[in-house]
Amino acid sequence: MLFRSESVPPPPRTGEVRFPDPVSEPISFPHKGRADQGIAAIAWATTDVYADKESPVRRLLTDIMRSRLMDKLRVQDGATYSPSVSASASATFPGYGYMAAYSEIPPEKVKLFYDTVAEVTRDLREQGPNADELERARKPELEGLTVAMESNAYWLDGLTGAQADERSEEHTSELQSR
Repeated sequence: MLFRSESVPPPPRTGEVRFPDPVSEPISFPHKGRADQGIAAIAWATTDVYADKESPVRRLLTDIMRSRLMDKLRVQDGATYSPSVSASASATFPGYGYMAAYSEIPPEKVKLFYDTVAEVTRDLREQGPNADELERARKPELEGLTVAMESNAYWLDGLTGAQADERSEEHTSELQSR
């Protein structure tokens, strides 16, 4: 039988780690590489893994956004090979998480990246995804979760730290019930 440790240090205080304040214009960092290489990124604050009841929805959203960015930036405009979207929620820092879109892209096409991200996010906010997009994102997520839950790695990862923090076990059980 496992027992939770009574000597677990307290978690960091809320506010010790926070998402940066928004900026009105992208920040540019020069590099010493080829002049035709650049990267563009944008991120939005979310929340931590234990407060995040919307992580399955956020995973679908990242898949849908990635697909739309791929269609526009790669297929239609040929501006980049692989635009990406990801989401991360901290298990360590309360209230800290983010969702980000990024791509390696030539400097002269960075504005196209930001304009496309703004267009995609505005449309998703105002119209939502269509039924086909939702199904194309949902089906692989469900299949992947079903397969993952049959592996020891899934349970090891999900229960790591459960002895010290019961939220870890609760979070894993909650994912299983969805």
